[in-house]
Parts: sequence; structure tokens; C-alpha cells
Amino acid sequence: MKMAARHRYRGFSLLEVMVAVSILAIGFTAIYSLFSQSVAASDVARFRQKAAALAVLKASEWQGKVDEISADEGDFGDEYPGWHWKVTPEALKSKEHESLMKRLKRVRLEVFHNGNTGRYEVVHYLMVEPK
Repeated sequence: MKMAARHRYRGFSLLEVMVAVSILAIGFTAIYSLFSQSVAASDVARFRQKAAALAVLKASEWQGKVDEISADEGDFGDEYPGWHWKVTPEALKSKEHESLMKRLKRVRLEVFHNGNTGRYEVVHYLMVEPK
């Protein structure tokens, strides 16, 4: 009888293996979820960075020509394929500050990309030269 007790197999039972695999699966699922979220956040950040730079590029064209800004849209040419812009100027109205409102122009600039559903929007308040 003493011989039989000595030769017990040492190893893992099926239940222990299943519990270990379950814990690993839960851990890998959490890691995959975090990874996919970071990839999505990276894509959004890349879009916003590029759109902000292009918005600054477009707005720099307005210097000294605020009176000439009109509703328009277009693209950024062959240098930035798929990127588009839309400009919407708006007159400001306020009865209390009517003289100031005549000199201000609100210009909404939207930048967007064909492959992305997001839009980057900037609103500029520009002073118009008195006539």
C-alpha cells in the first residue's frame, strides 16, 4: 500500500486548466478592447491634427482680405487628396451694439475628409475695415 501512495501523478486537473484558460481569455479580451480603443483614439487625434493644420492654412489666406470672404467650398488640391473645406460667413446682429456688429464678421470654416465622418469646425470673428 505504501508503494501506491508514492506513485501518485503530479499535474493539473482538467478543472484547474479550464479555470486558468478562462482567466487568460478574460485578460486577453480586456487587452484587446484597450488596444482597439487606443487605435480608434489615435485615428481621431490624427484627423483632428491634420484638420486643424489645414484650417490654419485656409484661414491664413484671409489676411488683409476680410471683405472678400464669401460662402465657398473646395478642396486643398493634390497636396492633400480627399480633404475639403467649406466657408460660411455670417453677419452679426445686435441692437445694443449695432455699430460694432457692422464691423464684425463671423466666418465658419469646416474641414473634412472623404473617408472620415467627422468634421472639424472653427468659427472666426474678424474685423471688417470701415468703408
